[in-house]
Amino acid sequence: MMDTIKKNGLLLVSSNILNRFAETIFYLSIIWYIYDITKSSIATAFYSIIAIASNVIIGPIIGVFSERKKPKAILSYSFAIISIIGVILSILFYLEISYLIIFIYLFTMLHAIFLMASNVSRGRLIGEIIPQQNIPKISGYITSFGSIADMVGNALAGFVLITVGYAGIILMHSGSYLLSVILIFFILVKSSEYNLDKPLVKQRLEDKPKNSFLKELLEGLKEFRSNKPVFKLIIIGSMVNILSIGSALIVVLIYEHFNAGPREYGLFHAAGTFSLIVVGLLASKFIGFKRPGIIFSTCLLIVGLSMLLISFTTNFWLGTLWFMLIAGAEVLMLISINSMLIILVQEAFRARVMSLAMSISNLFMPVGILFNSIVAEYFAIKYVYIIVGSWVLFWALFSFLNKDIRNLSFHTDSNEVLEVESPSI
Repeated sequence: MMDTIKKNGLLLVSSNILNRFAETIFYLSIIWYIYDITKSSIATAFYSIIAIASNVIIGPIIGVFSERKKPKAILSYSFAIISIIGVILSILFYLEISYLIIFIYLFTMLHAIFLMASNVSRGRLIGEIIPQQNIPKISGYITSFGSIADMVGNALAGFVLITVGYAGIILMHSGSYLLSVILIFFILVKSSEYNLDKPLVKQRLEDKPKNSFLKELLEGLKEFRSNKPVFKLIIIGSMVNILSIGSALIVVLIYEHFNAGPREYGLFHAAGTFSLIVVGLLASKFIGFKRPGIIFSTCLLIVGLSMLLISFTTNFWLGTLWFMLIAGAEVLMLISINSMLIILVQEAFRARVMSLAMSISNLFMPVGILFNSIVAEYFAIKYVYIIVGSWVLFWALFSFLNKDIRNLSFHTDSNEVLEVESPSI
C-alpha cells in the first residue's frame, strides 16, 4: 500500500515538474514575442489579463463539469487538449500567418480554462489517492519541485528560444503535456480507503441523481458559503489580491529602489526561489494538523511586515532577506490553503468549491496590478510596498481576531482518522 502511495505521489510530482518547466519557457517566449511585434506594454499585459479573466469567468462552470467525471479522467483530458491546441498554435507560428496575435490570445484563453480544470482535478485526485496526513507533504513537494522547474526554465529560456525558435518551444510545451498524460495513466486509483470513507465534514446533502448544471453550481456555492473557515480564508485572499503587486514591478524595485541591475535582479529572484523551495519541502513540518488557521494568519503577518521593511531600506542584501521571508511565507500560506481545501471540503463538492475559490481569489488581481503600476509610475515603488504591506497587515490582524479561522484545527487519533473541530460562530 505504501509503495502505491509513493508511486502515485511521484507520478503527480513528476508530471507537475514537466509542465512547470515547459510553461515557464513557453510563457517567457510568448511574452517576448508579443512585446517584440507590438512594442506595447498593454498588449503584453493583455496576455496575463486574459488568463486571469478566463479563470474568474469560467472557473465556477469548470467546477461543476469536473465533478461529473472522475478526476483522473479530467486531468488526462485537460492535458491532452492543451497539447493538441499547442500543436495547432505551433503550426500557425511556423506558417507565419497574419494576425497571429489574435490566435495567441485565443490559445491563452483555452489554455487557462483547461489548466484550471487540471488543477481542480488534481486537487480532487490528491484527496482520493493520498492519505490525509500526507497531503501537506505532497502539496509541498509539488510546489517546491515545480519552483525548481521554474528556475531552470527561466535560466534556459533564452538558449532554447535561440535553438528551436517559437514554433519549437510551443511543440516542446505540447510534448510535455503529452508525457504528463502518460504519467497520469499509471496512477492507481482505488475506492477511497483513505479519505472518502472517513469524511471530515458532516454530509450536508444526501446523494442525489445529477441535477441541472445551474442547480449543481448553486449547490456548490451554498456548500462553499456554509463552510465558514474555508469561505473566510478565500475572501481574505481575494481582499489581499485587490492590491496585488505583480512580478513585473520587481524589476522596478531592483532598478529604482535598490539602484541595482540585471545581476542583482537574478540574485533577488534566485534567493526568493531558494526560500520557496526550502519552505515547500518542509511544509508538512510547519503546517501539521494543529492550527492551520494560525499558520495562515502568521504568514500574512510575515508578508506584511517584510513588505514594509523592504520599503524602508535601500540596502539590496537586506531587501533580499525580506523578499526571502515574503516568498517563504506566501508559499506556506498557499500550501496551507490548498491542503485545507482538499481536507475540509467533502469530495462531492470539492471541484466546485476549489474552482470557486480560484475564481474569487483572482477576481480583483488585475485591478491591483494596474493600481500599483500607476503608483509606481507617478510616485515611487516604495509607496507601493508601504500601501500593500499595511493592507496585508490589516487582514493578518483580522485573521488572528476571527474565531472561525483562529480555532480551525485538526486532530489525529491512533487510526489516523482526521476530524475537524467545529469553530465557534
